[in-house]
Amino acid sequence: MNDQPPPLPPAWPPTAPETPAVPHGGSPFAGWIAALVIALSVALAMGRVAMDKAAMAGEQAADGANGATRLQEELGARYLVGMNSLLGPMMAASGESKEAWLAPFEAAAKTPRQRMELDILRRELAGDAGPGDWTTTVEPATEAERRDWEALRALQRPAGPGGAGGSLSEEERSRFEQRFGWFARLALSRGLPEDDPARAAVLGAARRTFVGSILLAVGAGAALVLGCGLAVWAVARFASGRGVWWFAVRDRAVVAATGGSIWLETFAVYLGIMVLGGLLADFLPPGWAPWPQAAAFAGAAGLGACWPWLRGMPRAARSAGFGWTRGRGVLREIAAGLLGYCAGLPIVAAGVGLTMVLTFFTKADASHPLNHLTGVSPPALVFLGFLAAVWAPVVEETFFRGAFYAAWRQACGRWLSGLATGILFAAVHPQGWTAIPALGAVGLVMALLREWRGSLIAPVTAHALNNGTLFAMMIVVMR
Repeated sequence: MNDQPPPLPPAWPPTAPETPAVPHGGSPFAGWIAALVIALSVALAMGRVAMDKAAMAGEQAADGANGATRLQEELGARYLVGMNSLLGPMMAASGESKEAWLAPFEAAAKTPRQRMELDILRRELAGDAGPGDWTTTVEPATEAERRDWEALRALQRPAGPGGAGGSLSEEERSRFEQRFGWFARLALSRGLPEDDPARAAVLGAARRTFVGSILLAVGAGAALVLGCGLAVWAVARFASGRGVWWFAVRDRAVVAATGGSIWLETFAVYLGIMVLGGLLADFLPPGWAPWPQAAAFAGAAGLGACWPWLRGMPRAARSAGFGWTRGRGVLREIAAGLLGYCAGLPIVAAGVGLTMVLTFFTKADASHPLNHLTGVSPPALVFLGFLAAVWAPVVEETFFRGAFYAAWRQACGRWLSGLATGILFAAVHPQGWTAIPALGAVGLVMALLREWRGSLIAPVTAHALNNGTLFAMMIVVMR
């Protein structure tokens, strides 16, 4: 008979391991230099974005709208045309007025360009029997506007067998399409059979925008409801002491004992090379710019990843600081990333709401430079999708929630570290300062995932889900 007592259960929550007796790496001087490099890099990145936004605003000043407004107007028009194409007869039978659809566009149409686009949209929805020329209330002020007027007047005639643009020369058709994009293609295809390639392309884009917008709204609403439930569950679990911040349990002691200034140096190397590469690309001819910028991005990631090794940091400490560990199992960490991202959606929604308020009052453009995918070739789309859903999540998480978070976490709590890394993550993106609340909220969620899981697999998964979903919806809605 065995008289030995049963083994005691393991302590819960787990306790942090003892700090290994390894001296701090780096030095205070190196830390101050790294902090200076980071500050200068952020200032240069934000300055470059501000100048780019100002240049775009100057180019678009004659149209009376910035890039974000132009995109919103086009998406709104495509939504209406798609809805009319798919549901028009049914809505007309129910007494729905197309004039009510156009009311927001009429209220916003202040400039010659906007009035011309309103006329194109009105004739598409109401046909040739619709109200007359809306452009006559504003006289053309430039030669370009005069030529736009002449082209539009030709398109206002009843469409013949060759479509509404049959009376325009090839040169005028090309110029009009270059000036008005999708609106021009809509006007030029009016009167053509729906199976005509030109007409099918413009109506197909409108239908995708309409259907994609509905699916996006429904999906976002369902995800937010699910996220709120998961967030309540997570808060209750951690409040009761059953939740574990695995970074604090497993890795913080190692990072604090071996990191010193090295993690700050690592992030400074990455960010400095990346920003400098982008600035140098501005001085090159347009066709050359992507190559040195891509080389700078690759060099920044490569040298940044090697920096702790070059500074003599042990392998185990490098893995703990970067977060490139298996955690509690790869599949389990991936699942945690998916659920954790959903649980963080209330935080993201609050950040997006604040960004919307800022853009409304400041009229600033918070759009991404690559927010319009019309005309992008399929190979380029695949490459952009790889950058958005693979490269950016892996590299940005490695340095923002890996190295930079490790640098902060040596001395600060999880919330301050998460806010600091999230704000800087947002500041160096090309959307501009008004997007900092939205992108900073995403960065904070990724930092909380890093703290929760310890491993970087969960935040990389969440980042890939965020970027991949947005990129897929951009293709559906905007192409």
